[in-house]
Amino acid sequence: MIFKREEGFFVGAIVANAIATEALVLLIYFAIIVFANFSDCVMLAILFVVGVTFPLIFYHDGWSLWLFLSRLQYEQ
Repeated sequence: MIFKREEGFFVGAIVANAIATEALVLLIYFAIIVFANFSDCVMLAILFVVGVTFPLIFYHDGWSLWLFLSRLQYEQ
């Protein structure tokens, strides 16, 4: 028997990656507002770099997280 995921199964992994990226960008944004006194241009540049690079770095971890959450659902 071949075990295959349904088509579109990993859309959840993409959503997990997007949510993690948005959470990190918001966390950095609030940290910059509270602890640093950067200009708007510098702050936007930092957030842009994080918003572009983090999803690329977190890509495989997002898939692993989604598979883990899926496995929890089937064990219950």
